[in-house]
Amino acid sequence: MKHGNIVKYAGFLGFTALILIFSGCFLSAPTGELVSPTIRAIGLPDASIVGSVTLKVTGPDMAPVEVSYTQLPSVINIAVPEGNDRKFELTVTTGSSYKGAIASYKGTAAADITSDSAVVTLNMGIGSTKIIVPDYSNNRVLQFDDINSINETKLSSTDNPVFGAWLGISSIIFLPYEIDFDSEGRIYIANNDPSEGIIRVDNIEGLNPLAFGVNTQIVSLTIDRENNVIYYSDGSTVYRNNLNGTNQTEQINSDVGLFDIKGLAVDNGYLYITENPDGGLIIKYNLTTSSIIISKSATDFGISGLTAWGIIAKDDKLFVTNLGGESSYQILELSTSDLSLIGHYGNQASGTDTSKGQFYGPRGFVAILNKKLTIIDDASSGNNDKLVSIDDITGSEWETLPKSGNGQELFSFYHYSFC
Repeated sequence: MKHGNIVKYAGFLGFTALILIFSGCFLSAPTGELVSPTIRAIGLPDASIVGSVTLKVTGPDMAPVEVSYTQLPSVINIAVPEGNDRKFELTVTTGSSYKGAIASYKGTAAADITSDSAVVTLNMGIGSTKIIVPDYSNNRVLQFDDINSINETKLSSTDNPVFGAWLGISSIIFLPYEIDFDSEGRIYIANNDPSEGIIRVDNIEGLNPLAFGVNTQIVSLTIDRENNVIYYSDGSTVYRNNLNGTNQTEQINSDVGLFDIKGLAVDNGYLYITENPDGGLIIKYNLTTSSIIISKSATDFGISGLTAWGIIAKDDKLFVTNLGGESSYQILELSTSDLSLIGHYGNQASGTDTSKGQFYGPRGFVAILNKKLTIIDDASSGNNDKLVSIDDITGSEWETLPKSGNGQELFSFYHYSFC
């Protein structure tokens, strides 16, 4: 076995940089000589919020290697067989006492490892978030650790008196409509009050609140985490701003014919928009040229109707909620390249129903950075509301919150006022 044992650890408030040298025991029979590359993990959270740490190494001609810790270690005792295309994945989960939105940080890298001198750099970013949902009808935001949670943390004027006092001083009515996160895990809320359109807080307790944006009722927003930009809409105009809200400009206005914008998603230089007049539209907009390059309707998809609402981009695919869509078309999967229809799923529920594939009225997506699709499902009338979690467009690993019955003890979402 080749060797190398130097470990360096440097920490500071906010983020830390961790340099690990792999050495020691190998957990599976190697197929090549063991080597100890230097692993640099950049952008780790402060050790005080860490709940667990897992490092996994995979590659051709080697058995996967995985080690886990209950706190941020100063060294990971593991060795890697030399070879090409070794994939390193470091996952750091946050602890139960942490009140922020981030559930895990993740860093991945691939490298050819042939000697101890190899260096692998893992740039850590948000791996997953907790489930944070707007509860417009109850003037609050709710945070759940995951789809199986039985307890929620609330952000409202009554549950968070300091935040409530700030709302009062600012003359803001709290009407949360949609939520997204920046790369630091701060929460951005599309507020449907005509005074201030965007509210940013550090966490679900309402720490360091900031309000900015147009004095109109914001219905959608999306964060470009690569460029630290936020886009938001009041239904007819799309605005662009920095994350401090000090540089608002119009990205798209009603002159281009968009009058009922429902959802926004940004990915790789494009803005994706759902709009609902004329039978519904899904639009691809080039942010560099400031032009609409593709627009598709129900006819283009070969379906009887389209009421496109929420939209997210994941792995070169778009997922769209089709409120009130025909049988098996409640959720649409599209290609980001040409908006072609790849897949579809879900039926309209009749009455209270949490069984697989049954939707009351899919509105939007939450926990948008997670691998799973988590959907707000909200009836236009009555008391049926739930969250739905699925792995993919086939509905695999279907789970709901609540697991049975309606969701009125948990949330009411939108339907009392905005349907």
